[in-house]
Amino acid sequence: MRKLIAIFCASIFVILGTPSASAASVEITLTEPSHRQVDGIFTDDELASLLSYEGRLGRLVYSPPRGNRVWFIDPQVIEEVRAMTTEYLLENGEKGVGSSVAESWLNQLTAITRSDKITALPYGNPSEYWLSKLAPNKKSFYLQL
Repeated sequence: MRKLIAIFCASIFVILGTPSASAASVEITLTEPSHRQVDGIFTDDELASLLSYEGRLGRLVYSPPRGNRVWFIDPQVIEEVRAMTTEYLLENGEKGVGSSVAESWLNQLTAITRSDKITALPYGNPSEYWLSKLAPNKKSFYLQL
């Protein structure tokens, strides 16, 4: 009888003491190469399609994984999306068409990350390989930005 009670107590301890799968954090990375020139003019309107519901960045924000989320966000992406919320020009002189998509995406990102952990990536998410090749002495500085 004592053996049964000990086995029962041990099994309860194992079942209740084991962390659930939902305790694991899901990492979501929001980064994208720049779609703007140095003067702020957009090279194309591809970012607008990436921010849509079906786009790669849109799916991450409109249909994020459930559970504990940790967001790794490139500030350069946020800067470009904010620039899109007003009228913007493309390299070929046309007006961009993604203003409403960008505004919706930013609103959804703000709402969905309200209680999640957010970590900023280095601005522009530079490649460590290229930093090592082009600026080996300043690599740590650039990765801290």
